Amino acid sequence: MINSEGSLDGGQTDDVSSPDGTGLSDGAHGAAHEGSLLQLQAERDALCAALREAKRSSRDKLDLLALLSHEFRSAVSGVIGMTDLLQQTPLSREQSSLLDGLRSSGQSMQQLLNDLLDFVRIESGQLKLESLPVSASALLADCADKLRPMALTRGVAFETGMDECMPVWVTGDVLRLKQVVMTLAAQVVGRAKEGRIDVSLAPTAAGTISLFVVHSHGSERPWHYEPFDFPASGPATHSDDGGLDMLICGRLVRAMGGQVWKASGPSAAPSFRCDLPLNECAPPRSRALSDFAAPLPKLRVLVAEDNVVNQMLATHLLTRLGMGKDIDVVENGAEAVEAVRSKNYDVVLMDVNMPVMDGLEATRRIRSLQAPARQPHIIAVTANAFDSDRQACLDAGMNDFVSKPFRRDDLLLCLARVVSVGAD
Repeated sequence: MINSEGSLDGGQTDDVSSPDGTGLSDGAHGAAHEGSLLQLQAERDALCAALREAKRSSRDKLDLLALLSHEFRSAVSGVIGMTDLLQQTPLSREQSSLLDGLRSSGQSMQQLLNDLLDFVRIESGQLKLESLPVSASALLADCADKLRPMALTRGVAFETGMDECMPVWVTGDVLRLKQVVMTLAAQVVGRAKEGRIDVSLAPTAAGTISLFVVHSHGSERPWHYEPFDFPASGPATHSDDGGLDMLICGRLVRAMGGQVWKASGPSAAPSFRCDLPLNECAPPRSRALSDFAAPLPKLRVLVAEDNVVNQMLATHLLTRLGMGKDIDVVENGAEAVEAVRSKNYDVVLMDVNMPVMDGLEATRRIRSLQAPARQPHIIAVTANAFDSDRQACLDAGMNDFVSKPFRRDDLLLCLARVVSVGAD
């Protein structure tokens, strides 16, 4: 008999003659039945073992993909960062054009790596959506800034607009909303050869917000929409379904509780409608970079980074921000701990992934060294962008977080917060 745990309970059988006249005893019937149950149990155990192995293999693949994406992202961030620095130097027209091409290629590679990281997040269940105020107009303006030039080169007009009843601010994850808008709009721009593309936002009677990405030429407009089936488990094989970016877009929309519709009918131009449950909210109260009007004072900065290119990038940016000679560089967490032990620093730019000792452990040891009044402001610098990674940095004792490739304004804002905290 199978017990509540799915295992077999052994039982005794009496060896008495069978009343059906077959000559088989009840004990023989019981033995045959128990043999069948044992076989079923063995098959069940084998199936469970295979399922566990499949899950373990899947986790291993996702972990490997995350590791590779991180390593590639670190390298690409150095390329983009150095390109930004080069663009601030005197260049000929030809050099500037070549540098623009290099930067564009680097950004394309970075976007692909970001897509891979997003896919890992989603598949591993690490995707967490923020709920913060989002400017609807800024959302559309950002989309237009990035896609209008591409549309114009194809001879297609690109316009944005909002319904008069559309809330000015809504609650959502601004980065993910931008990703959804950009992905759907890019799909339409990539297939349009003439006419006009309109990207608009409007509230619905059901309490959701509808994003319309409509391509029209002449008087033709796609009025009928049907639910759009995104790729289910991997990059699509058909051009109409997009690729990895559309796969991720579909997962994001689903995670937000939304639905995407596509214009149907043989004559319909490529167009999408996306309904998302976004609630109206008040504008945020945040301090922008312009709020920190005073120039930065000279800060003693320690850069803990194992990558030579990223060391150079951080040093150049800090020098241009006026830190000058007050910059020290170490290449692992153990050296960072010793440096802080022997010298007082105002700021530590701490790479999270380093040899010998990683940035998280180094931060924990630094926090145990000194009294709180003498503790440096530790800023995590990493190519990882998972919410769990950010939280791990804060849990270890870091004060702030900046993703690679970090730009001048990102670093300046972090340093301004250091000064602001010190003033308080």
